[in-house]
Amino acid sequence: MPSGDRKGPRLQAVPGDQNDPGGFPRTVAAFEVWLGVHGYTASTIESRRRAIVFFVVWLTERNITRPVEVTFSMIERYQRHLFHYRKRNGQPLTLRSQAQRLTPLRAFFKWATRQHVTAVNPAAELELPRTEQRLPKPALTIAEAEAVLGVPDLSTPIGLRDRAMLEVLYSTGMRRAELAGLHLHDIDIERRTVLIRQGKGRKDRMIPIGARALDWIDRYTTTVRLLWAPSPDPGVLFLTVDGTPVSLHRLTTLMKGYVTASGVWRRKVRVTCFVTPPPHSCSRAGLIFGSFNKCLATSTLPRPKFMPKSLSTTYKPSIRQPIPPQQPDRDDNDPMLLVVTVVFLLQLF
Repeated sequence: MPSGDRKGPRLQAVPGDQNDPGGFPRTVAAFEVWLGVHGYTASTIESRRRAIVFFVVWLTERNITRPVEVTFSMIERYQRHLFHYRKRNGQPLTLRSQAQRLTPLRAFFKWATRQHVTAVNPAAELELPRTEQRLPKPALTIAEAEAVLGVPDLSTPIGLRDRAMLEVLYSTGMRRAELAGLHLHDIDIERRTVLIRQGKGRKDRMIPIGARALDWIDRYTTTVRLLWAPSPDPGVLFLTVDGTPVSLHRLTTLMKGYVTASGVWRRKVRVTCFVTPPPHSCSRAGLIFGSFNKCLATSTLPRPKFMPKSLSTTYKPSIRQPIPPQQPDRDDNDPMLLVVTVVFLLQLF
């Protein structure tokens, strides 16, 4: 069972001569500065840097230490290397993972050419692998989710905090970075909503949250957080024992550990397994709109022109109204069936 709080892994240094102005370390550092100046998020900069480091490590093994020495044939050889690469479990990289490691290379060399670091762009003609189009993985059932929610040890402060985080994830379906970035004033208890500030794509949105999750937030903030909050208090909702925000790496490790300890680890489960709110958390209409948001907020699916930018900001769920009983012989109003139908129609266009 997970316990304690640890910080995430350190970033790997870019191989090469730090004193060489035309070497990879200083060039990649300048590229990171350019990304930050032009408004790219820290997570985007980190992911691009990590992909470039993988490529530089591969080049260093072949005595290539400067961007100006890279050719198109080398990038093609690296692409074939990714295709034949096997992970520790013997499985190959998915086409999507291969594309995620190659896309930053195109951006890096495009920038390097514009900055006159290289005379030509060696990645200009690079053709990315065609990624498969897949539906999201199925969420845990209500019984499985309840089993995961019951794992944290509520007799410890960390267990109480982790239970509150699990309840918020299950009730709202928000992303892990959005959970880690929540502030106290983002929770509206009266309206039973959560304000997500600068989520994916630097977009704000308002989402409903269930009464049960709000109750666990209240238990955590009135007991554990009061002991951990530093002075002055930055206002971050979920803290570690030393008063710092929970890191994304630690959050992922915690969630995976609880799923494993619950005994429902029969398939690959990520933090986003809690994407379908339980019936006691949201109204039926809120569940439908929440499912629409999670399907249409992803960049892999096109947003219809008739769909508002954010359904959550225009919809006010009626939590107090009882949920109408589901008719066994009529399932045409089932929210998941509606979501699958919409996703199927979107793929046709």
